[in-house]
Order: sequence, then C-alpha cells, then structure tokens
Amino acid sequence: MAAPAPRAYKASRVGDYNGLTDLAQHVKRFENALATSDSVSDAYKCRLFRNTLTGLALDWLDEVPQGSIQSFLQFSEQFRTRFGTSKTTSRTIHEVWQIRQALDESLRNYVDWFSKMNAETKDTTDDRSTMIFVHSILLGELYDSFVDNMPKTLMEARPRAEKRIHLEDTKALKAKAKQEVTPPQTKKGEAPKTDPNTPRRSFRDRN
Repeated sequence: MAAPAPRAYKASRVGDYNGLTDLAQHVKRFENALATSDSVSDAYKCRLFRNTLTGLALDWLDEVPQGSIQSFLQFSEQFRTRFGTSKTTSRTIHEVWQIRQALDESLRNYVDWFSKMNAETKDTTDDRSTMIFVHSILLGELYDSFVDNMPKTLMEARPRAEKRIHLEDTKALKAKAKQEVTPPQTKKGEAPKTDPNTPRRSFRDRN
C-alpha cells in the first residue's frame, strides 16, 4: 500500500478509528474528505486510510497478507466485513442514574466506567452528570470533600477523584508488597474475593 502523495493534494484530518466505535461514521468522514479530489489513486487512498487506524483496527490490518489488497474498494469491503458490527452505543440518562460504585469496586474502576457511560449519553448536561458522579461514589473522604466543596463541573471533579485514585493505588502497592509469596487459601464454602479493578461488562454490573 506504499504510494506517493499526488501533487497539490492536501490530506484532511478525519480522526482515528480503533475498531470499537461507529465504523460507518468513520468511513463516511474519510470518503467526504476525499470527495474534493479526483487525483487520489487507490494505492494512496489505502495508505491514507491505514493512517487513520489504531488499536484493534490496526492490529487487524497488520495481519492481512502483504499484496493481498489490490484496490481501495476491496480494502474497504474487507474492512466493513471485519468491523461492520461496530457502532456507537447511545445510552440514556436513566442508565447513568443507575450507576453506583459497588462496595468492592475501586474508585479507578468506577471513574473509568462512569466516564464511558457518560460519553455515550446524549440526553444529559454537565450539571446533571456532575451531580450523578458525586452522589454515586461510596461514602468516604472523597465524598466528604465533594460535599464540603461541591464541584460545579466534571472537569473540576475529575482531578480531585484522580488524586484520590493515585492515593489508593499507592496504598494498594504497599499492601501488595507486604503480602506473602503464597496467596491466602480460600476457606471451604467461601466465595473468592472480587478484584476491585475488574472492568464492568455492562451497566448493570456492580450496581
């Protein structure tokens, strides 16, 4: 897919695609960016498109046998076949309202999950999201600090949460360093403890 750039052609930035977000939107943005030029060859289109890929999408392309793609049409069809089911999920504010930090969940995991859910929610405002973020965390020092000095925006709340996360991570590392090499045995009939940093699989998990 190596090809020189055509003269007088200025590439437009269309954003990156990682294989997880809406494929149709990404392809549409890419095609619109090329619509103003008739001088772009298939080989150069493939090169441009490759430069927009990251993550899973780039990993997939790296596994495609070299020389097996003969045209941009073939390239785009193979790409749609592999990632055609990827589409941005639209959440409702009702789902975000249900988010709660579980008793056995780390603050890092909660913040990551809340951020993902909130980014996928269209019918919300920053004021509403901030209120949900604050009141969904467990009672503790961070919650108390929020109550004493309520953040007005998520941009104001996040750095305070991240400072607490750093403190939790530091304590966890020190605690791990003190543990014995052999992990403690689980007693008969006792359920194994959940890793507080285990990522959620759906919005219902850990609520």
